[in-house]
Amino acid sequence: GVPVALALTGDPHNWHAWWWFSDVLALVAFVVFALFVSVPHVGKDVAAKKERETGQRQHRPASILLEGFKVKRMWLFGLGFCFLMFTSLSVLTWVPTYVQEIELNRLLADGVALADAQASAGVSGGSMASLGFAASIPMALVTAFLLGKFQTIKARNVMVVIAGFCAFFYVGAFLIPYEYLPYYLVLLGLESGWTSGVVWSMVPVTMPKRVTMPIGMAIIIFFQGISNLLCTPVVGYVIGEAQVWTNVAPLCAVTAAVGTVLWIVYVAMKPPVFEENESEGGRADEITAAVEDRLPAA
Repeated sequence: GVPVALALTGDPHNWHAWWWFSDVLALVAFVVFALFVSVPHVGKDVAAKKERETGQRQHRPASILLEGFKVKRMWLFGLGFCFLMFTSLSVLTWVPTYVQEIELNRLLADGVALADAQASAGVSGGSMASLGFAASIPMALVTAFLLGKFQTIKARNVMVVIAGFCAFFYVGAFLIPYEYLPYYLVLLGLESGWTSGVVWSMVPVTMPKRVTMPIGMAIIIFFQGISNLLCTPVVGYVIGEAQVWTNVAPLCAVTAAVGTVLWIVYVAMKPPVFEENESEGGRADEITAAVEDRLPAA
């Protein structure tokens, strides 16, 4: 965002440039989605079979969807994700400000004019913060490959626990020497790509019926929204007017610990019975995931 704003307006802090650039990206995503993403094939479903037999449109009762809100493991997993998201956002949201402050003071000490120093510090802050997000891209692909390889619930649970403990990497972000921060942000980006891939893939594994999987996604997004809402003001209060950046470390340690513990409890809980393929007139193959130790059919 910063290089784009600088190139279009000459001001790295121009919010309008960021908004218009985001609109263009959203439009591209909309077109790609419209061209390549389709509604899943429903020929095997009970509703589709009944529609062919009766000629009348079938609807899922709302009560089935509401069952998704009763899955305690999903709420536990989402709450753990909320704390771990809070941990990562405590660093990633504030890294640009942290870098700008250090770079601005360094440039002013070197005799650079205030306006020039502010512009340069703004570019440095945005560019350095982007390192973490850039590193998450290849790691997301690696995570997807591993998710395809590990097709048992036990293996996925191990990936969840690893993601929880990796959140402790964020504790050291504002403690390490400044010259090592770019490399540390790359490490945090790798952690972010891993955690994101693991989190979203666990929703279908956690919900016992495929029809309730959207409810699981909604629960995850709900907790993600809470962390997004609270993180910035809470961390800003912890840093304070004196700009004590080391105060972020204990906060990250606590939230990472709570999130990891919640995920360990989630892993320890017995998964519910999965409802598998609904073909053959609606007869469900009920397989207890904890016993069979395999994921539900896609």
